[in-house]
Amino acid sequence: MSAEKLKAAIREFNATQDKYREFGANDTEPDSVFQWCLYQHYRGENHHMPKTADDWDLYSTVKGVGVAARALTSKLKKCLTVLDRTTIKQQREIKELLESELWRVY
Repeated sequence: MSAEKLKAAIREFNATQDKYREFGANDTEPDSVFQWCLYQHYRGENHHMPKTADDWDLYSTVKGVGVAARALTSKLKKCLTVLDRTTIKQQREIKELLESELWRVY
């Protein structure tokens, strides 16, 4: 079931945020970047793929922040891949899941 896979991928992203919290990954800004990217991708809109510490609005002066940025990008890409594999039949369930998970954009 695609909704369960997406929910699991979102949980992985959240765990990655927790893992890299010393770089600011658990702050409002990176979470907003994630939610907006997921939302725009779901709607078929063009969006910038965040890759760097600046893209994610992480603490760019902290040594090792690039690792955190790449990890967040990797987990975001996993979510986007799950969305891309969603069938028309699963759309309603996916929409409901996104409406509950992406509270910053809905």
